[in-house]
Amino acid sequence: MSGPVLDVQGLVTRLDGSAGPIIAVNGISFSIGPGECLGIVGESGCGKTMSAMSIAGLLPEGGFIAEGRIALDGVDLASLSSDARRKFRAEHIGVVFQNPATALNPRMNIGAQLREALPLRGDAANRRAAELLDMVGVPRAWDRLVDFPHELSGGLAQRVVIALALARSPKLLIADEPTTALDVSIQTQILDLIDAFRRDLQLAVLLVTHDIDVVADRAQRVAVMYAGNIIEEGPTKALLNDPIHPYTAGLLASTPNKVSPGTVLNPVEGAPPSLANPPSGCRFAPRCALATAQCELTLPAASIAADGRMFRCIHPLSKANRLPDPPIDVVARLPAASRVPLVKSEAVSRSFILSRHLVTRAPLKQRQAVAGVTLEIFEGESLGVVGESGCGKSTLARLIAGIDHPTQGRIIYRGQPLSDLGSGRRQWRRDVQMIFQDPYSSLDPRMTIGEIIAEPLSYNGLAKAERRKRAAALMDEVGLSQELIDQRPAQISGGQRQRVGIARALSQDPKLIIADESVSALDVSVQATILNLFRRLQRERGLTYLFISHDLNVVRYMCDRVAVMYLGKLVELAPTDALFRNPAHPYTRALLASIPGAKMMGERLRGDLPSPDQPPAGCRFHTRCPQRQVICESIEPSLEHLGGGISVACHYPVSRSQTHKKKLENQQTSSPYKEERNMK
Repeated sequence: MSGPVLDVQGLVTRLDGSAGPIIAVNGISFSIGPGECLGIVGESGCGKTMSAMSIAGLLPEGGFIAEGRIALDGVDLASLSSDARRKFRAEHIGVVFQNPATALNPRMNIGAQLREALPLRGDAANRRAAELLDMVGVPRAWDRLVDFPHELSGGLAQRVVIALALARSPKLLIADEPTTALDVSIQTQILDLIDAFRRDLQLAVLLVTHDIDVVADRAQRVAVMYAGNIIEEGPTKALLNDPIHPYTAGLLASTPNKVSPGTVLNPVEGAPPSLANPPSGCRFAPRCALATAQCELTLPAASIAADGRMFRCIHPLSKANRLPDPPIDVVARLPAASRVPLVKSEAVSRSFILSRHLVTRAPLKQRQAVAGVTLEIFEGESLGVVGESGCGKSTLARLIAGIDHPTQGRIIYRGQPLSDLGSGRRQWRRDVQMIFQDPYSSLDPRMTIGEIIAEPLSYNGLAKAERRKRAAALMDEVGLSQELIDQRPAQISGGQRQRVGIARALSQDPKLIIADESVSALDVSVQATILNLFRRLQRERGLTYLFISHDLNVVRYMCDRVAVMYLGKLVELAPTDALFRNPAHPYTRALLASIPGAKMMGERLRGDLPSPDQPPAGCRFHTRCPQRQVICESIEPSLEHLGGGISVACHYPVSRSQTHKKKLENQQTSSPYKEERNMK
């Protein structure tokens, strides 16, 4: 057997800043062999990215490697001069960054950026750049060389970043959260691409992510980091099925697909310690349910389990030493027959004018983001909306929230169209509140937490002292310490900022909360805390949720029903259990097959979403559908009710009632496509 491609021993990374020295990476050791993927997981601030950037030589200003050895392909990087080390890393290490929008230069076209990374010049460089784009699955590779980053979709932009990382045929690929900002189908394509290169080129891959499902699906080994240390490391299956360290078990208990929908998630409470002043003993002790006085005084040494796994814990988990089980918390649901629609979108469409005639100002080019969607949201339920980026989910949410207005159709609230509410419109604006994806950009950085939460209360006629008192009560309700009331958004964590957004939404005592990707940017433990909060508030306040997310495991855990959108159309609507157990639409089936570690059988999505400016004729999904027929190319399917609360817009749903099948056959008795169907 050949030796490891990457061998890290006792790595210590130090950051010198205005707040003093910080040990961001504290003596970690690991190795990666050729064709192997090592996943590093842990919360934000635990040292995952800093470890990867130490190896890549991309530390921020003030950062340097204080101790340890990094050997790449048998060469100790510390033994090289600064220039030689930089050249060696450029030749042998490729890096895929989290956000392609910031990884690519917006002022340079794709070809120029690829040529810059290559040792070739002229036509040879152009040919090699096109080969790289073709290799990573970019269609019309030669034509794309003149495109700029903003002209590419998120999936294509990330493929370009991978092409840049592979330009010099590296031996090590560092993927730092390469799919966090992408929806599930594009995520799968990117991970498949990295996997293929790992196998075919025998690349060593270091995969940094907070998504445990991705690691479980893609990595051969896992290292769990906490406060700068690797606290457990070993084969993926063994480590995730039978964790030794309480922190690893806590991360798994925070993952929605690891628990049943009626079970409360059991996140690791609190936050990682400050690396400027870490605890003297076990750094996890202040958050550990099994910690003793010994843990607070003693820094645990590395130990080896019977199966060869490394761990650092004084009280490792075993059958006799377990974490407490989480409680059961089932939110009471109204019987289906007695449910009343709170909000309804009735044949709602929204088009955006992209260009106009210079003289007449008549629209020349339009984009239809939402196309004739009829959808009911029942009082007290959680309705999930899923689909790829660009399918119209957020636009539909903004229409329901009144932030935008439909070009056709209408929004009905409690049986009344919004245009007819009159004086009741003010109450509707209080009843419908929105929680946005990015808790930082949605909060005013100049205002204190108390002022942000209390601002909507000024419209209720409350005095300043009463508003502050009410803001403090709302902070208690969402689990925020009142000590933060005079802090500003930049001074608190991402999870705390999201709680501020929730408290602000609750200030008007709403009936419907629209959560638009409200947990997608959060660590798994913080995400679990927020999901538990959503469930508790629904139980205590009787809230209704419209829950938009590209994380299908979160939707399955949170929602009673799921609506699936594709290119502005509603293609399937069903109870959550029925949809995940037996999806009717091929698009839904492909989405579920794209979930990391999914057991759903079916072909994963291929290709990119068609342009919403010129959607395909007939069924909009037929260009990517594995079971399309001739009829799909010309006739658009209507949304048919199959019974059991299931509706689907498909000529050939995967599972349909006999009534629907007979109706379809009768409609097409004289169809010119009958012969083609019979042949099938």
